[in-house]
Amino acid sequence: YILDENGNKKVVETIGTEYKGATAFRDPDGNAIPSEKVPTLVIPKGVKTLSDEAFKECTSLKSISLPESLSSIGNSCFYDCAALVKVIDNSSIVRLPGNCFNGCRSLNEMDLSKYGYLSIGCFGRTGFTSVDLTNCYYVGQYCFQTCSKLEKIKLRQEGVYFGDVAFETCHSLTSVDLSFYTGSTIPRACFKGCENLKHVEMYKSRTDANSLTNMEGMFYDCKDLISIDFSTLKYMNSKNYNSMFSGCTDLKAINLANSNVGFAMYSTNNMFDNVNSLEYINLKGITYAINGNYNWPKMIKQFLLES
Repeated sequence: YILDENGNKKVVETIGTEYKGATAFRDPDGNAIPSEKVPTLVIPKGVKTLSDEAFKECTSLKSISLPESLSSIGNSCFYDCAALVKVIDNSSIVRLPGNCFNGCRSLNEMDLSKYGYLSIGCFGRTGFTSVDLTNCYYVGQYCFQTCSKLEKIKLRQEGVYFGDVAFETCHSLTSVDLSFYTGSTIPRACFKGCENLKHVEMYKSRTDANSLTNMEGMFYDCKDLISIDFSTLKYMNSKNYNSMFSGCTDLKAINLANSNVGFAMYSTNNMFDNVNSLEYINLKGITYAINGNYNWPKMIKQFLLES
């Protein structure tokens, strides 16, 4: 059923155990109810499936309650429900499909700690100020892209993997703890445009031989980033550093050193573009430095290389 503006229940049509959504709203007399007039939605008990785009662009929808019986949600199911604030998920679903809440700009009340897998674009352009991902082992491409109010991310300590551009342009994000990150790469442009990001806690004891292999655009345009320390890595063989720190205008110190195994630097085009405040860089342990246009900043005062 749905609740109207006055809190009155109105019956909606279901077909078997699949909910067809916006096109199936009916009042008790069988008359159609426009989706833009639905502020609160309670999916009936017994419904197992929500179809792709079932509630796409229900612009007045503010609250959703999902039943225990629900076993799957379709792609873009609640896409662009701009007024949606609260989601109560009573189901046992732990994997959310692509773009299911993308564009829900007001969404800030939903417990994400139950989910293990978030697909592409899942919560892009939402209104979260903090997210609890303590049980999530995969954060997909574009998952939290342009979540401009997001300030805090709590990640799974047993390990987590990111897709490309997962947190791009999260303008309010000030710190990230990647101590327990387990992906072999922090993917392309993962934190690109996080202009207020100041502190990043890197790996504490990364030892596997497939460690970081791609850092392209990792901190691109993170204007407030002051320093970054990769020295805790036990192994690092990245082949792509293109634009890694480009646009980090306040960056003063970089420690890429590691005396245990060493690094290999291959593609480094525009790695330091517009990094005008950099004063210290430690490359001790680097085994190769080839095939790149480094654009070393002019302000560097201390430059450490392997003897």
